[in-house]
Amino acid sequence: MKNDVLTTSGSKEDSDSETDKGNPMNDAQSTQVTPYPAPRIARSEALFTWDELNRIAASQGIPLEGFKCRWIVQKGNSFYVIGMDGQYTPPRQKGELLVSLPRDLSRVQPARADDFLDPPAGQFSWEKMKGEQKVNRSVDELLAMHCVVATTIAASMAITHSFYERETQTFYERVCTMRPITPRFDLQIDTWLRLLGGTAADKLLDWIATITDLSRPTCALYVYGSKGSGKTMLAEGLARLWSDTPTMLDSLVGPFNSRLAECPLVFADEELPKEMTSGSLRSLVARSSHPLRRKNIPEAGITGCIRLIISANDADLLKFDTEDFSSDSIDAIAERFLSIATNSWVGDTEVSRAAEYLKSIGGRTATDDWVTGDRIAGHALWLKETRKVDVGSRWLVRGVIAGIHRQLATHGSIRGQVLEWIARAMAKSDWGTVMVGKESVAIEPGIQFGGGHIYVNAKFVREQWVSVLRDQRVPSSDKIGKALRPLTRQKTKKIELTNGRVEFHAIEPDYLFHAVEEMQLGDVTAYRAAVYAPREYGPGHGLDNPPLVAELVDELDAKRRASAQRLELANPLTVGLFALVPLTT
Repeated sequence: MKNDVLTTSGSKEDSDSETDKGNPMNDAQSTQVTPYPAPRIARSEALFTWDELNRIAASQGIPLEGFKCRWIVQKGNSFYVIGMDGQYTPPRQKGELLVSLPRDLSRVQPARADDFLDPPAGQFSWEKMKGEQKVNRSVDELLAMHCVVATTIAASMAITHSFYERETQTFYERVCTMRPITPRFDLQIDTWLRLLGGTAADKLLDWIATITDLSRPTCALYVYGSKGSGKTMLAEGLARLWSDTPTMLDSLVGPFNSRLAECPLVFADEELPKEMTSGSLRSLVARSSHPLRRKNIPEAGITGCIRLIISANDADLLKFDTEDFSSDSIDAIAERFLSIATNSWVGDTEVSRAAEYLKSIGGRTATDDWVTGDRIAGHALWLKETRKVDVGSRWLVRGVIAGIHRQLATHGSIRGQVLEWIARAMAKSDWGTVMVGKESVAIEPGIQFGGGHIYVNAKFVREQWVSVLRDQRVPSSDKIGKALRPLTRQKTKKIELTNGRVEFHAIEPDYLFHAVEEMQLGDVTAYRAAVYAPREYGPGHGLDNPPLVAELVDELDAKRRASAQRLELANPLTVGLFALVPLTT
């Protein structure tokens, strides 16, 4: 027999290895409407019944009598075949059809000898008469008799099953098929998730409860903290809803992203692709359509919203140091990322309650089947069935402003320098004088704080840049203004100074405190005390300047210089900074 001729026996050794198992739960996968009902046929080796055949035809929107040319759909060198569950398989290459067709169509009634040329409804014409003998048809002959050609492929994460639309000659391909998993409450999983989420536990549970609705976007999870808390296990366990493993983020930036058609849960563990910017991450989370590039398969668009989890040991992975964020960008990040800090402070000790819990129940041995046994996935489906989630108009679950978002606001080449300027300027007690005519007049500071406020004038920052930072590379007023805007919490405020009303930026105190702590610019408690001093804001308000003994000054100054050199800071803090802390001698 020639190599392009089919046999009706076919190999059954992998007949149950398909990922497409006809799971009825897929109907609840999203709110997107599929125009025809799913066939809902269990996999079996028995021939399709007449009822099942009619359901298969109904799932394609045509009567069974018209199904003769729908057993196979072709687009280029890709072929979709009705499989053992009555639904179209993932795309096959033409070279695979010789072996795959007898397996995929093994449940279809073969046409009788006298019906070879025009097989009855629900039958497949495997053979033909050659003289007085029956011979197998070639692949090309079978395609000519039982195949329809699509001009367009439209993949979707949010339809119940694949179908061909005759009017537009479009084949709608179902991707990201859910596995058949029974929803089940799991006390251990529930306890671990609540400890892992900490103060954001309710948001985390909402996120998991809505994870299968791929028709709408939801925020990304940024889970960070010490090892052993189960960050990777969370991603791997939830990915089992669709596949054995999650789709790795770096696979989406290569020439092919076929994994996206198998699992919509995208995972980045400890690092981001070098090409990935904050903008591309935000777009990935928000988009409801993506390009689908598969090797040797025609490119298609894929409709649906991915689920993104990023894990790290600390909060630094999303710093994007080379980017200067606008206030709008930070707001966009805030609603697109839910940061989950797995560690918390107990007294002076940082602990991970989730890690302690996993260790207490036996560690890896006790959690062996949480992923492979689908316990995490089963609990997720239980949350989906039982948890009431107040979803938003655009996002199923919105992110919230947290430390990670403050970090983004305080990073950037210019913004970090401006924050350092503010911190050092708050410690400066003498701004010198300026000549007005023949008279020497004290400089009125363009930075004022107290009563919970920090006000900064952009022009003053530029004029006093060198005096505060000792850095001769002075940014333009435009750059300083752009750096200040994302740090503000309200519109600019006009303050009455000696020479008239001057416009100030109202700086969000938490951004300053974060920068002080991260850049080790001083005691953040002292800054808090100065900013929230119970008095009206003003220059130097809340700053006492008690005398310090010379030895103490020298000791503190030496430590300060050593720290500045390690951090490559241009200028150590002035002694006045330590006056922020009330001292007794």
